[in-house]
Amino acid sequence: TSITGSQSGVTFIKTSLAAYTISSGTVTSVSDAQYPATTVRGAVYLNGHLYVMEPDGTIWNSAEDDFTSWAGTDFINAEFEADEGVCLAKQGEFLIALGVFTTEAFYDAGNATGSPLAPTQNAVMLIGCAHENSVAQVESALVWVAQQKGQGSTFHKGRFVVVMKGYG
Repeated sequence: TSITGSQSGVTFIKTSLAAYTISSGTVTSVSDAQYPATTVRGAVYLNGHLYVMEPDGTIWNSAEDDFTSWAGTDFINAEFEADEGVCLAKQGEFLIALGVFTTEAFYDAGNATGSPLAPTQNAVMLIGCAHENSVAQVESALVWVAQQKGQGSTFHKGRFVVVMKGYG
């Protein structure tokens, strides 16, 4: 379950299969047909938009300050390498898409159509996330249990902890 609030006092709660908003004590199901049927852990509020990610790495955004409205053209893909999406997080002013073997950063480019996001150039790490429940925000750091491919597309033996402070 992911819980995110916004500046307007609306709370967004989601599981992998459903989403809800809470405003003034009223719970409303997100029933927009364009809202993704399945999402990974994490919901990020950034500059007026709410973001969620599908298991294939597609990152969807809501309409500005309306968590119940989702357009079929408002998405961007985490696609540096073909791997599954694991978790969506925020680090400073960046949206962080954690995949099985990659980590990609996006920033609010203010695009007028489609997703407001753009990929942060040269900000891909070939380090992924071992499990969605290992991701935590600790003060100003994003922390997770990581994994990466070895040569020949095999796992490195063991896992390790990544602490991200800032991005770059």
